[in-house]
Amino acid sequence: MILHALLIGALVGVVVGSLGAGGGIVSVPILVYVLGQDPHQATGLSLIIVGLTAAVSLATRARSGSVAWPEGTIFAFAGLAGTWAGAALTGFLTGFFGVGGGFAIVPALHLALRYPMKRASATSLLVMVITAAFGLASRTLSGTLTITAQAVAMVALFTGASMVGGFVGARLTARVSNRVLGLVFAALLIIVAASTLAATLA
Repeated sequence: MILHALLIGALVGVVVGSLGAGGGIVSVPILVYVLGQDPHQATGLSLIIVGLTAAVSLATRARSGSVAWPEGTIFAFAGLAGTWAGAALTGFLTGFFGVGGGFAIVPALHLALRYPMKRASATSLLVMVITAAFGLASRTLSGTLTITAQAVAMVALFTGASMVGGFVGARLTARVSNRVLGLVFAALLIIVAASTLAATLA
């Protein structure tokens, strides 16, 4: 179980750091189906994992000047009403399902605002940090955040490995083109959708 948490955490971190997405929507099923966590608890735990991983990745990506700070901040706060009330897309995803919303944020920044994939994925990390923090805060204040003692050590290992992976993923992004990054993002989206459908129907 420890080895699983480390390996999977590192993989999730690489995905978050390189694509600016995939943290929560990947970590929640892993926490539930692989690491045996309660679904309700897993959504809260994923906010911790995604938030810290995105923060490390953001710090790395910020050095290249790829982050659109004003636009990303506005985008994040526009979704915070959904985090609290469950009414908007990215905010709803963060607050209810415990995912950072990166799979919705990156396409929105890339298609609507015409950001290159590298800028979209880097800015998505900023949005993920803000929305994950508010999603975690809302669960804490409402008393719905539950973390058992048994889960603490496992989540600490998962998060630590994910943060290291996030750093590595953020560094790898500089070596690929926007086109390749877009193709990888699309492929991961298809894989996650197919895997989730298969797990749901099984």
